[in-house]
Amino acid sequence: MVHGAQARRPSRKIPTFERILRIIHTSQGLAFKKDGSARSLLFREIARLGIKAFEHRAPVVWTTTYVFPMEMIWGLGLIPVDFEIYAGLLSAANQTGPMLKAADRVGLPQDTCTVHRIAIGAAHLDQLPKPDILVSTTHYCDGKAKSNEFMASHYGVDYLLLDMPMEETPAALDYLKVQLREIFERLCRLAGRPVDEGVLEEPIRHFNEMTRTMRRVNEMRKEIPSPLLPNNGGFTLTFMTTMLYGTPQATEIYRRVEAAFHEERAAGAVPPETFRFLWLMASPTYSAPLFPWLEKRGGRIVMEELSHCYWEELDPSRPLESMARRMLSNTFLGPVERRARTALKLARDYGVDAVINFAHLPCRQSNGALQVIRDLLEGQGFRLINLEADVSDPSNFPEDRIRDQLLTYWEILEKEKGRKGKV
Repeated sequence: MVHGAQARRPSRKIPTFERILRIIHTSQGLAFKKDGSARSLLFREIARLGIKAFEHRAPVVWTTTYVFPMEMIWGLGLIPVDFEIYAGLLSAANQTGPMLKAADRVGLPQDTCTVHRIAIGAAHLDQLPKPDILVSTTHYCDGKAKSNEFMASHYGVDYLLLDMPMEETPAALDYLKVQLREIFERLCRLAGRPVDEGVLEEPIRHFNEMTRTMRRVNEMRKEIPSPLLPNNGGFTLTFMTTMLYGTPQATEIYRRVEAAFHEERAAGAVPPETFRFLWLMASPTYSAPLFPWLEKRGGRIVMEELSHCYWEELDPSRPLESMARRMLSNTFLGPVERRARTALKLARDYGVDAVINFAHLPCRQSNGALQVIRDLLEGQGFRLINLEADVSDPSNFPEDRIRDQLLTYWEILEKEKGRKGKV
């Protein structure tokens, strides 16, 4: 029998991305002790989850956190991973080069979504925590389903694909509920737990509490001037917190945003604004100069399309049905006119001067909807500024062109606001 130090497991090689997560966890933990901000809490928690996934402290489920009901993951004590969030962190850490080159060697076409190329390259280089199962859906991001096929084959694990109906009907609801039940049963087996929907009650309670707090935060952003979330922080907050939906940490993050807004308003510390913008679709995950440019001139992103709280609270007595209803109410589901009408409502509700669409060039689904959205918005008096760049690859950010484009629209808005003031 081997005793003492000799009985310890051999040390494993720590991937670069895990090292990055550990640095984030430490630095943001220190920052949170100092400032108690929502941002430092968010990044600390995301990094902590990533470390847990690398160490495989529980079964790891790769999923699409902004679509799949995360309450199911948390209720069963599983560890979630979303490779799109991790690709964004790799981009922010200036690690896109090696990952994209690895994706090229795999043979992935260069017009594939850069986020997915980074993630597939990272998987090829053993830079991501290994999954026990993959669970995703067929809507919102068309490429996610196909990329997950590669990931499932690469890691040799099962892949559960939830087929989303394209309309919100009673038949669609029943169809979705059956699939959610099958996935829930499969995840129960993975977690080694009995099939009991009662485990979803607590995460649903946390989700509902977060929903109420999130709505209060969104309501405060309607104020003039609107609270400033630097560097398009509203998008980062919304997108990354989806991984925590169904946990008390998600509620706490939004509570801290709400408290910060109240403190800034009470102190008269909200910076003045010149123009108000609604932000559509994704946002650069690297340090993009367009945000300091806007903020320096008083341009305020007062709402993001993805921050819109479109769902109703969940019913803990009917957990799977409630989850299915929320999924079907997603404004990206079905005809593009549904998304366009939502964008118009947000533009009106938040009193914006213009709408900015960040056209991530490889995203065919998003860009294919652009003309319908533009026609509806501009037909109702809202200018749409379309900025074409890459969401994760900073080498594909045409800084001069985007600056000139923004400056041109800025001058147009100044003239229009001047005319409106004379009426």
